[in-house]
Amino acid sequence: MCIIRVLAELLPDDVYAARTPKKRIASSLLCLDDAARILIVKPTYREDWLLPGGIVEKDESPAVAAQREASEELGMAVKPLRLLCSMWQIKTRLPGDSINFIFDGGTFSPAQIAQIRLPIDELSEYRFVALEDAIPLLPRVLAIGVRASLKALAVGHPIYVEEERYF
Repeated sequence: MCIIRVLAELLPDDVYAARTPKKRIASSLLCLDDAARILIVKPTYREDWLLPGGIVEKDESPAVAAQREASEELGMAVKPLRLLCSMWQIKTRLPGDSINFIFDGGTFSPAQIAQIRLPIDELSEYRFVALEDAIPLLPRVLAIGVRASLKALAVGHPIYVEEERYF
């Protein structure tokens, strides 16, 4: 019998739930323009820039979360094309570790870029920037994820990253 099933039978639900590890899960989209520049957004609530995306909600898949966040943050429908990178991160701003997914958001045409509408209470601006310009603006681990995602686009398969073990 599985040890988790034994624990679940022996412990009250609230005690079992309290002992179950919790991980935050987030999803982002790597969106490019015709010049292969990366779309980054500037949150109003923090200093650094991010990819469009956010926290995965209860009973929501990472891909659906990325699609929902694109709608909320960019004001347009962006369907994730495929997984590019999954990252495990232990050094976060909040207690505990997290798992982050970066999906291929595709290449935006000039017409799609013109449709971007930011929620002014959450995001103050967006830019399409070259990788070397994006790196200093992004949190360190997201910069690692963006590099891995671009590599995944080139090699044709997803890349798994553990924050401290990625070269």
